[in-house]
Amino acid sequence: MPKTREHRKQAEHNAAAQAYLDQEPSFADWSVTVLFYRALQHVDAYLAAKAGLKDIGSHAERESAILNHCARILTPYKSLDSRSREARYSCVPFSEQDVRDFEQRYLNRIKKDLEELSPGITAP
Repeated sequence: MPKTREHRKQAEHNAAAQAYLDQEPSFADWSVTVLFYRALQHVDAYLAAKAGLKDIGSHAERESAILNHCARILTPYKSLDSRSREARYSCVPFSEQDVRDFEQRYLNRIKKDLEELSPGITAP
C-alpha cells in the first residue's frame, strides 16, 4: 500500500518517462498514456494523504473516491483517462501538440486543483 510520498515519487518517475518519450514524436500515443498515469499518481497521493485511502484496487474505485473527496477534478481526470484509452485501444493517433494541450488542459488543472485543496500534496 503506497503512501503519499511513494505516489509523488512515481509521478516524478512518470514525468521523466514522458520527457524521454517526448523526444520521439512517433511516441505521442504513449506520452498521452503516461500523462494519464501521472495524473493517477497525483490523485492517489492526495487520496492517501487526505482520505486515508491507500489501497485503491480499480479505476472505478478511484473514480468513486475522486467523486467523494475531490469532485472538481473528476471531469479532467476522466477526460485524460479517455484520451489514454483512445491511444491504447482505439489506435487514435495523437500529435506532440495534442500531448502539450492535454497536459495543459487536464494534468495541470488536476495538479492545480489538488494543490489548492491540500498544499504540498502533488509532485512538481
